[in-house]
Amino acid sequence: MCFHYSLTQKAKALKARFNIEELDDEELAEYLHFHANGFAHPKMPVITHDEPHRLQFFTWGLIPSWNKDQASAKKIWNTTLNARSETIFEKPSFRYAAKHKRCLVLADGFFEFHTEGKKKQPHFIYLHEHAPFAFGGLWETWTDKQQGETIHTFSIVTTRANELVANIHNEPTHSLDNRMPLILSPQNELLWLSAGDESSVQALAQSYPSQAMQHHTVSHLITSRKENTNVAAVQMPDTSHNMGSLF
Repeated sequence: MCFHYSLTQKAKALKARFNIEELDDEELAEYLHFHANGFAHPKMPVITHDEPHRLQFFTWGLIPSWNKDQASAKKIWNTTLNARSETIFEKPSFRYAAKHKRCLVLADGFFEFHTEGKKKQPHFIYLHEHAPFAFGGLWETWTDKQQGETIHTFSIVTTRANELVANIHNEPTHSLDNRMPLILSPQNELLWLSAGDESSVQALAQSYPSQAMQHHTVSHLITSRKENTNVAAVQMPDTSHNMGSLF
């Protein structure tokens, strides 16, 4: 699963990588995160199918358009941070978005936990040279009639874990169905936005190659409830931890 990720790139790099027409560092600054925690429901940068050259900022945790009120919205959005690729066309919360509202969720890394006995060691996972990339995502628009506010939200699609992520994210209860976020290759990003039928979308939901990824252990700052975890230190290698021969 993917409940923690990062995006720390400058506007120039994102414009070049994703062919975004207008973006500056001042506009982007408040949406950049060394650590975005899904359960805090931050607004994060996405690119939608209907505006592929514009960066938009949606709330993490999809609220379907048919949701009734604030109380039910708060219940559902902790359960829709991720969407399983195999069932997005079946689940009521996701099936409309899977057909009509797919997006790219911009990122440059994500965090997973490795179980060691009774302890969990966090790892930061990223592409070579810390390059920006896109998760496959779904988005929705919900109108809060109580507040008269329209809210745009998204979910990150997940797929089967590759070997690297499966070795890291080794929670025993997930061993038979280990997951990772759907990272799209650059050539598949526009296909994800434009694919017109279920089989075409499902064909894109492949595990990203392990050999194209790197990782290192990080401190337990990411799990702190008292300290600010959206700081550069959350991504720094934990040199005190011996990774042994697992990887």
